[in-house]
Amino acid sequence: MEGDHRVSFRFTTTRGIVEGEGTLIGQGPAGGAIIPSGTHTVLSIKHGGFEILPDQQPSVNQDNQ
Repeated sequence: MEGDHRVSFRFTTTRGIVEGEGTLIGQGPAGGAIIPSGTHTVLSIKHGGFEILPDQQPSVNQDNQ
């Protein structure tokens, strides 16, 4: 897909080091995101840092029984 790029990444977080390969999406002045290979997790890159967003899968609301 145009605009998607395979990348290797390594971030240091409060949970330890996150590293691997994935697809870089939405790169721009406001940041971007990486989807690590084999996952649906989105690593959102913002202002030199990042945050891990919830899996982008059809959700199962665990609060409802």
